[in-house]
Amino acid sequence: MKLLSHWPEATKHITAFVIGWGLISILLGLFFAFDMMEGSKEIIPSSVIPFIFKIATPTFLIGLFVLSIPLLIWVLLNKKNALSK
Repeated sequence: MKLLSHWPEATKHITAFVIGWGLISILLGLFFAFDMMEGSKEIIPSSVIPFIFKIATPTFLIGLFVLSIPLLIWVLLNKKNALSK
């Protein structure tokens, strides 16, 4: 039972890691996309920039969905831990 009491805290740290990883991934992806556009020798059509954000937005939303799962587990384990005390 002692191991179960550490799960809420571990889930909170995993959640923070997931948030940080997601934000860094989105920012690096946008940085490299704009860097490649800037280094291109040809003229980039104006429709490319909305396409980049069209790709980044679902990535962010999927990350929020994945984040909500450990967050929900953390809340449930906290409630269970509080009820058992």
